[in-house]
Amino acid sequence: GPESERYLERTYKKAPQKPPFSVNVFEVNPSTIRVTWRYVQPSLEEEESLIGYRIRVWELDQDMSTANDT
Repeated sequence: GPESERYLERTYKKAPQKPPFSVNVFEVNPSTIRVTWRYVQPSLEEEESLIGYRIRVWELDQDMSTANDT
């Protein structure tokens, strides 16, 4: 019979279960910080490889809901 339509699908693995370690924050100047950390290799074959981290920033006297992602 005729060829059927093609579908591309991806089955995602679980997110990595461990956070980064050795997280350090350094003040560069009053309006800038530098954040460093050690990468964590996914521990299970079922875990997705990391493609990046998200850092959330908010003022000390503000609620976390006001955070900006960088």
